[in-house]
Amino acid sequence: PCVYHKEEVAKQGHCHCNLYFKEP
Repeated sequence: PCVYHKEEVAKQGHCHCNLYFKEP
């Protein structure tokens, strides 16, 4: 799943800025 950094913001349902995938 798409996880946002604390500085990231969800914009229009898309990942804004850098994003990373949570490891299992």
